Amino acid sequence: MTESSLPNLTKQASLDALEAMMMRCISDGKLTDEELALLQHTRTALHLSTEEVRSLRARVYNAAFKRAEEDGGIQRRDAELLDRIVQFLNDGAWLTEHFSKSDERR
Repeated sequence: MTESSLPNLTKQASLDALEAMMMRCISDGKLTDEELALLQHTRTALHLSTEEVRSLRARVYNAAFKRAEEDGGIQRRDAELLDRIVQFLNDGAWLTEHFSKSDERR
């Protein structure tokens, strides 16, 4: 999907679309590097600011946390997922460093 192919969405519609994409990505209890890169690309293409994306934090994090608790408690894999969610939603420096290191290994 390119920027020029995106319809002119309202900010709320853009946030709803990003939230739905995030929920799909985390539905298997993981958030892969490829999914993170896709989410970052989508956030950029939708012209969403860090503050706007942070507004999704409570709902997305809560959904992932609740799912982990239902599975019998927070395991290492769950903690990693929750950390990746927070890093993405906060536009953390970890993401830039992580993807820079991944690019260097290629």
